[in-house]
Amino acid sequence: MSDTRDTAKRKYYASFEAALADSNVPLENVDIARQVAAAIPHDTVYIPQQTKAYVALRTASERRLSATILAGHAWVRSDLAPLLGDLAEHQGNWWGVPFPVRREVERGSARGAVSLAAPVCGDCFVQLPVTGICDNCDG
Repeated sequence: MSDTRDTAKRKYYASFEAALADSNVPLENVDIARQVAAAIPHDTVYIPQQTKAYVALRTASERRLSATILAGHAWVRSDLAPLLGDLAEHQGNWWGVPFPVRREVERGSARGAVSLAAPVCGDCFVQLPVTGICDNCDG
């Protein structure tokens, strides 16, 4: 692993664990994030300085990312997805790994505002208002 160092665009870490401790990944998602990182070959770990939106995993021999670990899910390159078994779901050129708690850091915020999915009516699947009573079907 590379040493912990700062650049204008990225902060590099000596280990995934060090980056995870400095990330926005909620505690409920840490175990699955560790499973992804353990399965994906990497020797470089960094977090983008401006957004701190994800932990990036890559190998020094390749110029492209192997995986990105966000607060609510991970993205893994298609050629590496078989290493994850049933954890990964195919989504275009990448494979996604959904985490138990789905929340994402808003773009441009550094370790701050978090948007959570709004509750949805169980009968008609319309987003519920603040009252919690569906305006569409009173469900």
